[in-house]
Amino acid sequence: MKHLAEFAWSAGHPTLVITLVFAAAYCAVGIPAHRLLGPGARDYYGTMAGVFAALAYLTLILSFRP
Repeated sequence: MKHLAEFAWSAGHPTLVITLVFAAAYCAVGIPAHRLLGPGARDYYGTMAGVFAALAYLTLILSFRP
């Protein structure tokens, strides 16, 4: 886990990476939700996925700071 945290820390500035993680999770969950359930589901499920992915990344880099 420490090696993963070191890679995450070296991947870029934390603010930039958190933004990219949020955007990737939003698109990965939001686009299928939009196609299957409509635009309201895209906004809800995409935002929740992005927030939780960004929080998980933030927890990872703060817990195992090299």
